[in-house]
Amino acid sequence: MTVQGLDVAEDLKLVKSERVGMSSQRLARVNRLAQHYIDENRVSGIVTLIARHGWPVQSSILGQLALDNDSPMRIDTLFRIYSMTKAMTAVGALILYEQGEFHLDDPVTKFVPELSDMKVYENGVLVNARSPITIHQLFIHMAGLS
Repeated sequence: MTVQGLDVAEDLKLVKSERVGMSSQRLARVNRLAQHYIDENRVSGIVTLIARHGWPVQSSILGQLALDNDSPMRIDTLFRIYSMTKAMTAVGALILYEQGEFHLDDPVTKFVPELSDMKVYENGVLVNARSPITIHQLFIHMAGLS
């Protein structure tokens, strides 16, 4: 991975988080939470890298490769990642939200008109939905979609 021209697996030089508008105190929570997960055996190890505006501000390598493999984690350890499309879509949407492109109470039909005239089951009968699905309901998985 390259961040601001650096090969992260090589020599990572972190910038002071406050320089790019981030709190070093809040970033310290990342390591505490990661170590907590390791201590509880929820995960065997964690590698983190946080960057803002392309500048790396936090990185840590904690734990081991697996509970049955005590080889240490490395900055370039490869991981299998499952079900990341939801997280990536949410991040992309939140960037648009920060830019003011939509409001959380906007109806989804503003962007996907095909979802108008939604029907729901009420007491085993298909009826018109009382209100349109909102962006907020999508984020909290309460839109009624399976």
